[in-house]
Amino acid sequence: MEAIAAPPKGKLEEVWDSELRGFHVRVKASGRRTFRLFYRFGGRQRIVTIGELSDALTTEQARSRAKALLAEIIAGRDPLAEAEKAALAAAEARRRAVTVNQMIDTYLERGPLLDPVKRARSWEHDRSCLDAHVRPLLGKLHAANVRPTDVEKMVADIIAGKTRRIEKIGPRAKRIVRGGKAAARAALVALQTVYSWSEKRELVTGNPCKGVKKPPASKKERFLSETEAAHLLDTIRSMEEAGTLHPVFGDTLRVLALTGCRRSEIERLEWSEIDFGRGVVFLPSPRGKTGRRTIPLSAPALAILAGRPRTGRFVFASPLGEDKPANALSKNWQKVREAAGLPEVRVHDLRHTLASLLVAKGNSLPIIGKVLGHTSAQTTQRYAHLQADPLRAVLDEATAAIMATHASSAPDNVSPLRRK
Repeated sequence: MEAIAAPPKGKLEEVWDSELRGFHVRVKASGRRTFRLFYRFGGRQRIVTIGELSDALTTEQARSRAKALLAEIIAGRDPLAEAEKAALAAAEARRRAVTVNQMIDTYLERGPLLDPVKRARSWEHDRSCLDAHVRPLLGKLHAANVRPTDVEKMVADIIAGKTRRIEKIGPRAKRIVRGGKAAARAALVALQTVYSWSEKRELVTGNPCKGVKKPPASKKERFLSETEAAHLLDTIRSMEEAGTLHPVFGDTLRVLALTGCRRSEIERLEWSEIDFGRGVVFLPSPRGKTGRRTIPLSAPALAILAGRPRTGRFVFASPLGEDKPANALSKNWQKVREAAGLPEVRVHDLRHTLASLLVAKGNSLPIIGKVLGHTSAQTTQRYAHLQADPLRAVLDEATAAIMATHASSAPDNVSPLRRK
């Protein structure tokens, strides 16, 4: 075999053994010599590679291995099929041997490309929860080896504050990571999402988060009364007149209060999304949290939008004159709510307030769900308890009429009996 001359460039030379049927060597122009065995199994022609000629594999050693393979074939085994199966199993094992950290990296890298409907803020929230809590506790474990008990321990550790820390993220910036039930719930939801996403793409089998009890969500809903809502709007106007609040933020807050929209839906609102003729906003699928959405606008909201200056594609453009939305609403809302004496009220509570006022005016939950853009009736059900107030008013009016009739029908000459 060593004496076989190398063929010209671009050619192959195959020399077959005259004694052992099917055994041959393939010679390339580079001089590389590879031993192979040709055989038939189940009516199919097969070729298995034995190895390359080297100090570790001589011609006689290759011939001996070929004889052993032929013996297996005669015994009813297909060595090539078994080798391919073993190679696939090894590749699958390597693919599934990813750690939780690697699985999270894949999710955060590919997820936004494969699911463009999910908002950037939601992806950032997932990243924050996973980086702050999941990676420190489970990141180094193999994703396939994580058990529900490991996830339960993660939840308990986050509640106990074991991931609480202060991270330096810049020369003058730091990040405070807090634990507690809310953080544990968010981390569990984020990890369950990662496993579900990875399971669909066959990166893992099974989801250890299924069945793990979530810590109860704290209810922070705050409903402003009509008086409080009016006072808030008066405060916004007074701050604008005093020059302590830029009109772009005042108008943003007014429209949020008058539409019940989510902050991102109004903060990044574009002129092309408003139909002034029909009095509605058309949000495309990527912009709406629940997909494509049509938002009805009241007359006051339309008037505010129509009065906004058109300095770019965004309705609430940056005061700096850049073609991007204003991005300091949180800072300005903090000043507004303190000036109004409502320090605990969040921007999202303006959405809850409109819903509560709609309930108080006797509107049904399905109608309210349409206004708020809920896709699930269960989401709107949180406002069901507020329906007792208008019902109580109707009941008070009816019972007052009954009592008035009862009082007018009582005889004048009836005197109460005295006890001895």
